[in-house]
Amino acid sequence: MTKHELQQMKKLKSEIKDLQERIDRNKFNPKNEVADTVKDYRTGQGKTIVIQGYGNEEWKRLQMKYTQRLGDITRRVLLCEIFLDMVKDSEMRQILRYRYEDGMTHEEIGAKMGFSRQAIQKKEERFWNEQGNM
Repeated sequence: MTKHELQQMKKLKSEIKDLQERIDRNKFNPKNEVADTVKDYRTGQGKTIVIQGYGNEEWKRLQMKYTQRLGDITRRVLLCEIFLDMVKDSEMRQILRYRYEDGMTHEEIGAKMGFSRQAIQKKEERFWNEQGNM
């Protein structure tokens, strides 16, 4: 796992949320108008009505596209989370989670953990140098 891949984690989580909203909108927000004839039981006569909705193939295509993309991004986030879980040093794992999962600055992390901004920055730099991913 590289630093750059981990930096994408917060953005990927945001993209997951966006895709899920698109999938939900696709389920409940019709786009096409189609006409159909139904029998009016009060009069016994046929009557034309207009229904809004996706054509079956278009709806399936959009659902498949969004769902596949959602799966791809979810796997990338999972790889980031597995990497973080594998960091042996508890303090460093916490720093990395604050930094890359929560998007906190070095200063915010330092304040939360009782260190200076510089100390957090040096700890992180040391970690990435040891990983060979600076």
